[in-house]
Amino acid sequence: MVYRPNSLVTYIGSESRADGLDVNFLFPTPFYLEGYVGAYNKIGASNVRADNQPARPLDRFTYLGRLHGYGDLGDSWGADLGASAAWTPKRQVVSTVNGAGLALNKSFRALSGVDLTVRYQPPVGGLYHGIIWTTEVLQDNEEAYAPDLSAPAGRVHSYAGYSNIETKLGRDTHVGGFVDVTELPGDRAKVSKTFAGYLTFEITEFNRVRLQYSRTVNNFREAVTGVAGTDFGANDLFALRAGHMIALQWTCVIGYHVHGFRGRWGA
Repeated sequence: MVYRPNSLVTYIGSESRADGLDVNFLFPTPFYLEGYVGAYNKIGASNVRADNQPARPLDRFTYLGRLHGYGDLGDSWGADLGASAAWTPKRQVVSTVNGAGLALNKSFRALSGVDLTVRYQPPVGGLYHGIIWTTEVLQDNEEAYAPDLSAPAGRVHSYAGYSNIETKLGRDTHVGGFVDVTELPGDRAKVSKTFAGYLTFEITEFNRVRLQYSRTVNNFREAVTGVAGTDFGANDLFALRAGHMIALQWTCVIGYHVHGFRGRWGA
Protein backbone atom coordinates (compact mmCIF):
# COMPACT_ATOMS: atom_id res chain seq x y z
CA MET A 1 0.00 0.00 0.00
CA VAL A 2 1.07 3.61 -0.43
CA TYR A 3 0.32 4.39 3.23
CA ARG A 4 -0.51 2.39 6.34
CA PRO A 5 -4.18 1.52 6.88
CA ASN A 6 -6.04 4.11 8.92
CA SER A 7 -6.73 1.56 11.67
CA LEU A 8 -3.01 1.17 12.41
CA VAL A 9 -2.26 4.88 12.12
CA THR A 10 -5.13 5.87 14.41
CA TYR A 11 -4.59 3.27 17.14
CA ILE A 12 -0.78 3.21 17.17
CA GLY A 13 0.23 6.68 15.95
CA SER A 14 2.07 6.79 12.62
CA GLU A 15 5.36 4.86 12.47
CA SER A 16 5.65 2.13 15.11
CA ARG A 17 8.74 3.76 16.58
CA ALA A 18 9.61 2.92 20.18
CA ASP A 19 12.62 3.59 22.42
CA GLY A 20 13.30 0.85 24.92
CA LEU A 21 14.45 -2.73 25.32
CA ASP A 22 13.12 -5.88 23.68
CA VAL A 23 14.09 -9.52 23.26
CA ASN A 24 12.84 -12.25 20.94
CA PHE A 25 13.09 -16.02 21.06
CA LEU A 26 12.74 -18.61 18.30
CA PHE A 27 11.05 -21.64 19.87
CA PRO A 28 12.45 -25.12 19.03
CA THR A 29 9.17 -26.28 17.48
CA PRO A 30 8.63 -28.26 14.23
CA PHE A 31 7.05 -25.12 12.78
CA TYR A 32 8.20 -21.49 12.87
CA LEU A 33 7.20 -19.87 16.18
CA GLU A 34 8.72 -16.67 17.52
CA GLY A 35 8.03 -14.91 20.82
CA TYR A 36 8.70 -11.25 21.48
CA VAL A 37 8.56 -9.06 24.61
CA GLY A 38 9.57 -5.44 25.09
CA ALA A 39 9.37 -2.39 27.36
CA TYR A 40 9.27 1.09 25.79
CA ASN A 41 8.76 4.72 26.61
CA LYS A 42 5.80 4.58 24.22
CA ILE A 43 4.79 3.06 20.88
CA GLY A 44 4.09 5.29 17.88
CA ALA A 45 6.34 8.05 16.56
CA SER A 46 3.52 10.62 16.56
CA ASN A 47 1.79 9.32 19.68
CA VAL A 48 1.44 12.40 21.90
CA ARG A 49 -0.01 10.47 24.83
CA ALA A 50 3.46 10.32 26.40
CA ASP A 51 6.36 12.78 26.27
CA ASN A 52 9.82 11.44 25.41
CA GLN A 53 11.68 14.07 27.42
CA PRO A 54 10.86 13.91 31.16
CA ALA A 55 11.80 10.90 33.28
CA ARG A 56 8.92 8.82 34.61
CA PRO A 57 8.40 5.62 36.63
CA LEU A 58 8.22 2.20 35.00
CA ASP A 59 4.45 1.97 35.47
CA ARG A 60 4.05 4.70 32.83
CA PHE A 61 6.03 2.77 30.21
CA THR A 62 4.36 0.60 27.57
CA TYR A 63 4.91 -3.18 27.60
CA LEU A 64 4.47 -5.36 24.51
CA GLY A 65 4.17 -9.10 23.98
CA ARG A 66 3.79 -10.93 20.68
CA LEU A 67 3.65 -14.48 19.30
CA HIS A 68 4.10 -15.10 15.58
CA GLY A 69 3.92 -18.47 13.87
CA TYR A 70 4.18 -19.75 10.32
CA GLY A 71 3.28 -23.09 8.79
CA ASP A 72 3.07 -24.66 5.33
CA LEU A 73 -0.39 -25.67 4.17
CA GLY A 74 0.91 -27.67 1.21
CA ASP A 75 3.39 -27.17 -1.58
CA SER A 76 1.84 -23.85 -2.66
CA TRP A 77 0.13 -22.46 0.44
CA GLY A 78 1.40 -21.07 3.72
CA ALA A 79 -0.04 -19.04 6.60
CA ASP A 80 1.30 -16.61 9.22
CA LEU A 81 -0.69 -16.15 12.42
CA GLY A 82 0.15 -13.60 15.09
CA ALA A 83 -1.22 -12.16 18.33
CA SER A 84 0.00 -8.99 20.05
CA ALA A 85 -0.82 -7.08 23.23
CA ALA A 86 0.48 -3.71 24.44
CA TRP A 87 -0.26 -2.43 27.94
CA THR A 88 0.38 0.94 29.57
CA PRO A 89 -0.38 0.61 33.33
CA LYS A 90 -0.79 4.33 33.99
CA ARG A 91 -1.31 7.24 31.66
CA GLN A 92 -1.51 10.81 32.91
CA VAL A 93 -3.64 13.34 31.05
CA VAL A 94 -3.64 16.92 32.34
CA SER A 95 -6.15 19.50 31.17
CA THR A 96 -4.84 22.81 29.87
CA VAL A 97 -7.94 24.47 31.33
CA ASN A 98 -7.85 23.72 35.04
CA GLY A 99 -5.07 21.16 35.51
CA ALA A 100 -7.46 18.32 36.32
CA GLY A 101 -6.75 14.92 34.84
CA LEU A 102 -7.44 11.23 34.91
CA ALA A 103 -7.01 9.35 38.15
CA LEU A 104 -3.87 7.31 37.49
CA ASN A 105 -5.32 4.10 38.88
CA LYS A 106 -8.06 4.26 36.23
CA SER A 107 -6.02 5.42 33.27
CA PHE A 108 -4.49 2.15 31.98
CA ARG A 109 -4.62 1.50 28.26
CA ALA A 110 -4.52 -1.92 26.59
CA LEU A 111 -4.18 -2.42 22.84
CA SER A 112 -4.43 -5.96 21.48
CA GLY A 113 -4.57 -7.46 18.03
CA VAL A 114 -4.55 -10.59 15.91
CA ASP A 115 -3.25 -10.88 12.36
CA LEU A 116 -3.47 -13.55 9.66
CA THR A 117 -1.56 -13.72 6.38
CA VAL A 118 -2.23 -16.43 3.79
CA ARG A 119 0.13 -16.87 0.82
CA TYR A 120 -0.31 -18.81 -2.40
CA GLN A 121 2.89 -19.17 -4.40
CA PRO A 122 3.20 -22.18 -6.71
CA PRO A 123 6.55 -24.01 -6.68
CA VAL A 124 6.73 -23.57 -10.46
CA GLY A 125 6.33 -20.04 -11.79
CA GLY A 126 6.10 -18.47 -8.33
CA LEU A 127 7.88 -15.33 -9.54
CA TYR A 128 4.98 -14.67 -11.92
CA HIS A 129 1.95 -16.01 -10.06
CA GLY A 130 0.69 -15.81 -6.52
CA ILE A 131 -1.83 -14.34 -4.10
CA ILE A 132 -1.33 -12.84 -0.64
CA TRP A 133 -4.20 -12.02 1.73
CA THR A 134 -3.64 -10.19 5.01
CA THR A 135 -6.16 -9.30 7.72
CA GLU A 136 -5.52 -7.60 11.05
CA VAL A 137 -8.00 -6.68 13.81
CA LEU A 138 -7.28 -4.41 16.80
CA GLN A 139 -9.07 -3.73 20.08
CA ASP A 140 -8.40 -0.56 22.07
CA ASN A 141 -9.37 -0.49 25.76
CA GLU A 142 -8.81 2.81 27.51
CA GLU A 143 -10.27 5.54 29.68
CA ALA A 144 -11.44 8.31 27.38
CA TYR A 145 -10.86 11.94 28.31
CA ALA A 146 -13.12 14.87 27.42
CA PRO A 147 -11.04 18.05 27.00
CA ASP A 148 -14.12 20.28 27.07
CA LEU A 149 -15.18 18.86 30.45
CA SER A 150 -11.64 18.41 31.79
CA ALA A 151 -12.71 15.04 33.16
CA PRO A 152 -12.64 11.32 32.39
CA ALA A 153 -15.36 10.25 29.98
CA GLY A 154 -15.58 6.55 30.91
CA ARG A 155 -13.78 3.41 29.77
CA VAL A 156 -14.33 2.60 26.10
CA HIS A 157 -13.66 -0.45 23.97
CA SER A 158 -13.24 0.30 20.28
CA TYR A 159 -12.29 -1.87 17.32
CA ALA A 160 -10.53 -1.38 14.02
CA GLY A 161 -8.97 -3.46 11.29
CA TYR A 162 -8.24 -3.96 7.63
CA SER A 163 -8.18 -6.70 5.03
CA ASN A 164 -5.85 -6.56 2.03
CA ILE A 165 -5.48 -8.87 -0.97
CA GLU A 166 -2.83 -8.68 -3.68
CA THR A 167 -2.06 -10.83 -6.72
CA LYS A 168 0.74 -11.00 -9.25
CA LEU A 169 0.09 -10.24 -12.91
CA GLY A 170 3.66 -11.23 -13.76
CA ARG A 171 7.07 -10.88 -12.22
CA ASP A 172 6.99 -7.07 -12.25
CA THR A 173 3.30 -6.16 -11.84
CA HIS A 174 1.05 -6.61 -8.80
CA VAL A 175 -2.54 -5.46 -8.29
CA GLY A 176 -4.31 -5.26 -4.95
CA GLY A 177 -6.99 -3.67 -2.86
CA PHE A 178 -8.00 -3.29 0.77
CA VAL A 179 -10.85 -2.28 3.06
CA ASP A 180 -10.26 -0.54 6.39
CA VAL A 181 -12.80 0.06 9.17
CA THR A 182 -11.84 2.29 12.11
CA GLU A 183 -13.90 3.12 15.17
CA LEU A 184 -12.53 6.30 16.73
CA PRO A 185 -10.82 5.79 20.10
CA GLY A 186 -13.02 7.18 22.84
CA ASP A 187 -16.18 7.14 20.72
CA ARG A 188 -16.80 3.88 18.92
CA ALA A 189 -20.07 5.21 17.47
CA LYS A 190 -18.00 7.30 15.06
CA VAL A 191 -16.73 5.04 12.27
CA SER A 192 -14.47 5.75 9.31
CA LYS A 193 -14.27 3.37 6.33
CA THR A 194 -11.70 3.35 3.53
CA PHE A 195 -11.87 1.42 0.26
CA ALA A 196 -8.76 1.36 -1.92
CA GLY A 197 -7.13 -0.27 -4.92
CA TYR A 198 -3.52 -0.07 -6.10
CA LEU A 199 -1.21 -1.14 -8.91
CA THR A 200 2.48 -1.81 -8.31
CA PHE A 201 5.30 -1.96 -10.87
CA GLU A 202 8.57 -3.54 -9.72
CA ILE A 203 10.79 -1.87 -12.33
CA THR A 204 13.90 -3.42 -10.80
CA GLU A 205 14.79 -4.79 -7.39
CA PHE A 206 15.81 -1.23 -6.48
CA ASN A 207 12.94 0.76 -8.05
CA ARG A 208 9.21 0.46 -7.47
CA VAL A 209 6.30 2.63 -8.60
CA ARG A 210 2.83 2.36 -7.06
CA LEU A 211 -0.44 4.05 -8.05
CA GLN A 212 -3.31 3.99 -5.55
CA TYR A 213 -6.88 5.26 -5.41
CA SER A 214 -8.77 5.37 -2.11
CA ARG A 215 -12.11 6.65 -0.90
CA THR A 216 -12.87 7.39 2.76
CA VAL A 217 -16.42 7.71 4.10
CA ASN A 218 -17.39 8.68 7.66
CA ASN A 219 -20.65 8.52 9.61
CA PHE A 220 -19.81 11.81 11.34
CA ARG A 221 -19.39 15.34 10.03
CA GLU A 222 -17.15 17.12 12.53
CA ALA A 223 -13.41 17.43 12.02
CA VAL A 224 -11.66 14.31 13.27
CA THR A 225 -9.11 16.36 15.22
CA GLY A 226 -11.95 17.86 17.25
CA VAL A 227 -13.51 14.58 18.35
CA ALA A 228 -13.11 13.99 22.08
CA GLY A 229 -10.70 11.19 22.87
CA THR A 230 -8.62 11.42 19.68
CA ASP A 231 -5.55 13.11 21.10
CA PHE A 232 -3.01 11.87 18.55
CA GLY A 233 -2.72 15.01 16.41
CA ALA A 234 -3.70 16.30 12.99
CA ASN A 235 -1.07 14.43 10.96
CA ASP A 236 -2.15 11.01 12.22
CA LEU A 237 -5.86 11.59 11.60
CA PHE A 238 -5.51 13.41 8.28
CA ALA A 239 -6.27 10.28 6.27
CA LEU A 240 -9.60 9.87 8.11
CA ARG A 241 -11.03 12.92 6.38
CA ALA A 242 -13.82 11.89 4.04
CA GLY A 243 -13.11 12.14 0.32
CA HIS A 244 -11.17 10.71 -2.59
CA MET A 245 -7.39 10.37 -2.86
CA ILE A 246 -5.09 9.47 -5.75
CA ALA A 247 -1.47 8.81 -4.80
CA LEU A 248 1.64 8.02 -6.82
CA GLN A 249 4.60 6.62 -4.90
CA TRP A 250 8.14 5.99 -6.13
CA THR A 251 10.44 3.92 -3.93
CA CYS A 252 14.16 3.86 -4.69
CA VAL A 253 16.63 1.69 -2.76
CA ILE A 254 20.31 2.65 -2.86
CA GLY A 255 22.92 0.11 -1.80
CA TYR A 256 22.86 -3.30 -0.17
CA HIS A 257 19.60 -4.53 1.36
CA VAL A 258 18.07 -7.75 2.63
CA HIS A 259 14.58 -9.22 2.13
CA GLY A 260 13.47 -10.53 5.52
CA PHE A 261 11.34 -13.58 6.23
CA ARG A 262 8.06 -11.64 6.38
CA GLY A 263 8.91 -9.59 3.30
CA ARG A 264 9.46 -12.53 0.99
CA TRP A 265 6.41 -11.87 -1.23
CA GLY A 266 8.42 -10.35 -4.07
CA ALA A 267 11.21 -12.95 -3.94
